[in-house]
Amino acid sequence: MNPKLFIINGEINKCSEIVFPRIKLGIQKSSMYTSAKDVEFKSSYFNDCGASPGAVATVFRGIFK
Repeated sequence: MNPKLFIINGEINKCSEIVFPRIKLGIQKSSMYTSAKDVEFKSSYFNDCGASPGAVATVFRGIFK
């Protein structure tokens, strides 16, 4: 796994200016990939309801496979 983008959901977004850079630094320190320096974090538009659309998408993917 070598994701370029993390979409963060929930209460942690309220302090994203503090938390996101620290998470990014932790990923960079523990990653074997040089591309980890380009990792990006974004806040979810769904706030605390982000799990619902993801669950629905999973069900639809299973039905229409």
